[in-house]
Amino acid sequence: MSEQTKISQAENALEAVQHAVDQAESHPSDQKIEEAERAMRHTQASVQQAQDAGGDRADQLQQQVRQERAELGGTNE
Repeated sequence: MSEQTKISQAENALEAVQHAVDQAESHPSDQKIEEAERAMRHTQASVQQAQDAGGDRADQLQQQVRQERAELGGTNE
């Protein structure tokens, strides 16, 4: 798979996790938080694959994943 394809997949996964985190923040429930955590695991794996393929964009995506993880952590409190 090309580097660009892996980046695109990681970007799509990041969009999905952002939505899941937003849902968990606006409707905090065990189910929404679990959905967001599941999306986070998927996104992390996708971003890791993009990083393995190389490219600066993958590093930017990793930073965005960290931000989403921090927001989700606030939901669990």
